[in-house]
Amino acid sequence: MTLSYRLVASRDSEGCINRFEVSDVDGRSVTLHGWRAEAVVDSVQATLTRASRRLSLALDRPLQLDEHLGVQVLLILRAVKPLAGYQRVKKVATGVARMSEEEATYWHAHAAHKGGLPALRKLLTP
Repeated sequence: MTLSYRLVASRDSEGCINRFEVSDVDGRSVTLHGWRAEAVVDSVQATLTRASRRLSLALDRPLQLDEHLGVQVLLILRAVKPLAGYQRVKKVATGVARMSEEEATYWHAHAAHKGGLPALRKLLTP
């Protein structure tokens, strides 16, 4: 298992997660904050739990993620980042969280090309 991604969840003064940052070993990162970060907490936690019972957002420390898990969490953040509308953000995040490793890797690769993320969003919110 190669640990190639790092997930940091930041909390507000009330203890609620209000920011996510996922970075890879090359230093590239994606950040999601505010209401969008709050909207994807359940999806990110479900993805972590499905991969390992030891990974939890309840821990107040950065989490080291293997390649497949890092790709899936990164895809959640990238897919919802530009969206407006709480329910649409929830629906897209839930859809990505339910993907298999292979499906998430496929969509992560397509997200690097023009039209990849819009196609994913359209697939998940018909």
